[in-house]
This record gives sequence, C-alpha cells and structure tokens, in this order.
Amino acid sequence: FSAEMDDAMLDRWEQALRFFGDHALLAWNLERDGEPVEPNGDAMVALHFPSAVAMFNAWSSALIGAPPNSPAASESGEPSEAESVVTAPV
Repeated sequence: FSAEMDDAMLDRWEQALRFFGDHALLAWNLERDGEPVEPNGDAMVALHFPSAVAMFNAWSSALIGAPPNSPAASESGEPSEAESVVTAPV
C-alpha cells in the first residue's frame, strides 16, 4: 500500500489522518495493551496505515453520501430538514 506512494503523498495522507483524528473523530473503542487509546490525530497516524485509510475513507464516504432512503427531490421545492447524524464508536 504505502510502498507505491511517494513521500509527498504519504505526507498528505498523514495530514489528512491527523486532521480527521483531531477534528472529526469523536470516539472509538480501540485499546492498546488493554488500555483505551485516545481518539486523536496522533493515534490515527500511529494506526496500521491501511486500517487508518479505511477508517478515513468510510468516514468521508458517509460524509458526502446521501442516506439510501432519502427522496430524490423535495416535493415542495424547499430543502428538507436535516437528519440528525448518528455517531457511534468505530
């Protein structure tokens, strides 16, 4: 995975993972040696790279995707009320 990327690409991934961990990640249930791991950018960067990227990609897909049961268009032409975002530990 990371062997195919140059240093600049790896640096951009590190920045993205660190940002995600520091600004978007609310909670998770990760433990290291039986102790909880604080959900933050340092922890994201320390994860196994493919696992961290998979977590980031799942979050970004959920962020930009519409719920599968969302209507194609508003019947009244007005924007619909935003659904509440459900957060759960990863």
